[in-house]
Amino acid sequence: MGDTIPKRILNINYSGGNFALKRLETFKFEPDKTVEVAVSTEGPIGHHVNDQGGSFTFNVYAESGTPEVNWHRVDASREVFVCTTQDWPSGSRIQYRGCMVEKVGAPTENNGKQMIEVTGKWLSKVVIR
Repeated sequence: MGDTIPKRILNINYSGGNFALKRLETFKFEPDKTVEVAVSTEGPIGHHVNDQGGSFTFNVYAESGTPEVNWHRVDASREVFVCTTQDWPSGSRIQYRGCMVEKVGAPTENNGKQMIEVTGKWLSKVVIR
């Protein structure tokens, strides 16, 4: 049995650079995949996987001045970028490729913090480690 992971880091690689996001409260990546059993007249013969990438949700802090990532600009430009999650310090690394922002919500208050919800889609996932 392994040790628990103290934290999970999210890196972004886009036109503004390649770095770990620090102004982020939570993030979630959800796959959009279904698995069906292929059946012949003789019975089950295998699996059919319908993998359609997935979606992501980031809850980021609203910032004054120059933000860490200008999510409105990333959304408006329809930029395609890569996100990598890592269980720190030496856990698994998963890369989500072909990410695109679908919606940037208006700032909302969450327990006294001004937050922006960023949602989008990703095309493929690669397990690096």
